[in-house]
Amino acid sequence: MDKRLNDMSIRKKLIGSYIFLVVLPVISVGLMLIFSMRRISLDYAVREMKSGVENVQRDLEEGFRRFIEISNDIYIDKRLEEVVTRRYANPSEVRDAYLQFTVFDDYLNRYREIKGLRIYSDNETLMDNWRLMRATEEIKATPWYRQAVLLDGQAAWLYAYDETTKEYYLTLVRLVKNIQGRHLGVLVMNMSKAYLHSMVKSQAFDTMVIDEAGFIVAAKEDELIGKNTWEDMDGDWLKGNEGIYSDVYKGRNSKILVKNFIAPGTSSGFRIVSIFPIEEIVGETRKVSILGISIITVSLISTFAIIIVFSRGIARRVDRLSSEMHNIALGNLNVPITVDGKDEIGRLAHDLRTVVKGFKTLIHEVYEVKMQKNELESEQKEIKLKMLANQINPHFLFNALETIRMKAHGAGQREIADKVKLLGRILRMSLEAGNEPISLRKEIELIKSYLKLQKFRFGEKLEYEIDSQKTEGNHSILPFTLQPIVENAVIHGLEEKEGPGKVWIKVMELDQFLKISVIDNGVGMPSEKLKEIRDSLNEHEDLSGKGIGLRNVHHRLKLYYGEEYGIEIYSSVDEGTRVELFLPRRDLKGAEGTDYRR
Repeated sequence: MDKRLNDMSIRKKLIGSYIFLVVLPVISVGLMLIFSMRRISLDYAVREMKSGVENVQRDLEEGFRRFIEISNDIYIDKRLEEVVTRRYANPSEVRDAYLQFTVFDDYLNRYREIKGLRIYSDNETLMDNWRLMRATEEIKATPWYRQAVLLDGQAAWLYAYDETTKEYYLTLVRLVKNIQGRHLGVLVMNMSKAYLHSMVKSQAFDTMVIDEAGFIVAAKEDELIGKNTWEDMDGDWLKGNEGIYSDVYKGRNSKILVKNFIAPGTSSGFRIVSIFPIEEIVGETRKVSILGISIITVSLISTFAIIIVFSRGIARRVDRLSSEMHNIALGNLNVPITVDGKDEIGRLAHDLRTVVKGFKTLIHEVYEVKMQKNELESEQKEIKLKMLANQINPHFLFNALETIRMKAHGAGQREIADKVKLLGRILRMSLEAGNEPISLRKEIELIKSYLKLQKFRFGEKLEYEIDSQKTEGNHSILPFTLQPIVENAVIHGLEEKEGPGKVWIKVMELDQFLKISVIDNGVGMPSEKLKEIRDSLNEHEDLSGKGIGLRNVHHRLKLYYGEEYGIEIYSSVDEGTRVELFLPRRDLKGAEGTDYRR
């Protein structure tokens, strides 16, 4: 062998080496390429199909969330409750109410994805205007209406017939209730067909969206919309399982991707199906394979020698830099970057060092800023709680003292001693009060002492009743929360009332939150003044000088418990006033239940 090699010319040696080192591998790679390009192309098509399906799902979920948000806004809209619950005496009143209620029209004008918006109510005094509809027996018998009632406030998506347009739409239905749980009606929101079509029309492959009943609600091919896949199509992919199937579609072997998801905010399921014929991909693959082999062969002949020299060095440096970048991506910013040089890879390594250094500096700065912000917010909240607590007006103590002084001239010392004892108890609790919650029982004792002093002042003109024996020992409350409200009831409600008056205090446990009501049968207030006081509750600074006590209590509750808590006020002239406080249920150790009012 050695002799033969020595006798062989250098040209033959190079040719022989080239054949074994280049030609044979190229032929092998070419054959493998022909057979593997088909699989690679199909895999690429599947990835593209998955990407397209994910885009459609993302767009659908965004649209579904927007519908849920709109339905939530409508659900708590007091104007809707007033319109659908009012008993109308004549058609003129109905028309006037409809002209003032423009909420639905505003949503339709603002959101192009909403094709129809209406609510069906049991109020027989309403008139149909394609926004507010009466729920006839025929409507109540429809599947979508029964489904909405059955879900009791949870939203659901259905492919339903719209009686106003005589067409089928993908529809959100939801039973709307008020805070007392009374049914106001069934909300119906149609999603625009053009909006649905815009999500699938740009897809490279045939794509359709199918609801859980099997109806095609959106498709790249318009003629498929509205068909029921369970009745009009067949195939394993219709069974509802998520995955990739190989099946016959429209007479051609195809790949079918099925993606299942649940619409946000509901329990309604959907399937996104994407289909492409295999032959279309394979046909193009053959051309690409031949072209690729030709290009590779020419490139190897002309550049193989140069590439083999430089590729090793480049690969080593790239692999080392990639390994270091991977460690950095995992969060280890202390990894040393060892790649050097002034070429592109070296400059990339230098830039990576700069980025890592910047990240370290930024993380440190963000941490310091966050700590400073948290400390500042804590200090501001504590200061504001103290300021609000200290603003409660104690003027009733001076009135009580003056009354006791007058009684001292004409009554015995025993009665005076009792009243002074009550006043001393109130003063002591006022001085000892801080920003931490106390037991509800202790707050009720303060209220009882206050009302006894006021009854001493007003005599038979004032009566009161406190209903809290079953609950007051189980809960905590911020100090001096009820006193300003009870004071308003006595001073502003009963003092100007002719004849005797009464104050009721009721503590109720509703589900998992606490409701405290302070009610009087005093002079009440007109609607304009009630609105003015309600508006002042949410002002940061009270410019009107009215409702200071109520506003302070409202702000204290929001600052301590959260924005969702506070007070609500109801009043009518000559009928009295009712103030309701909603608090989270907390035992004396501070355990808090879930708030179901949100």
